[in-house]
Amino acid sequence: MADTKKVTKKDYFNAITAYLQGEDTTISVEDMLAFVEHEVELLSKKNATKKPNTKNDGVKADILAVLATGDKFTVTEIIKANPTFVEQEMSTQKISAILKLLENDGKVVKITDKKKSYYSIVED
Repeated sequence: MADTKKVTKKDYFNAITAYLQGEDTTISVEDMLAFVEHEVELLSKKNATKKPNTKNDGVKADILAVLATGDKFTVTEIIKANPTFVEQEMSTQKISAILKLLENDGKVVKITDKKKSYYSIVED
């Protein structure tokens, strides 16, 4: 009776590592290439099916509206300037996270002055 042990992902990665280090492997190069191509295909499918996160779009718009009214604001000042944020008891952590997303999108700039962070809208 032949050994029909299933080759796992870990086995493939170990074999690829061994092959790249010049060691002999029990898995053929063709099988390793097929494995890599399959994994890349799975990643491509996974990324293609992701939907954009629109959950915080309203909060982003409200933050940008507050920032448009002045020069620079701390997170606490942004919360106090918007009655909706106060009513919903928005945390500074949530607003900071959304500000980071806006900063990554190039819509907001973070200014640090004496260990205090201020946010300002990016001028076009």
